[in-house]
Amino acid sequence: ARKACARNRWVIKKALRESGDTSLNFFSLISRGFLKEIPNCPQGGTYELSDPESSSITCSLHGETDS
Repeated sequence: ARKACARNRWVIKKALRESGDTSLNFFSLISRGFLKEIPNCPQGGTYELSDPESSSITCSLHGETDS
C-alpha cells in the first residue's frame, strides 16, 4: 500500500509539473488530460499540495513525495 501511495503521489506531482498548475485540482487535471482519474491512497489517506513551487504532494498517512 505504501508503494502504491508513493506511485500516486509521483503521478500527481508529474501532472502538476506538466500542467503548470500551482494548486491541486483533480477535476481540472483530468478534464485537461493530465490525469486519467482521481488517485486514491489505498489506505484512505488524502493528498494535498504541500509546496506549490516544487509540486510536492503529501499524503495524510504516508507523508511527502520523494523527488
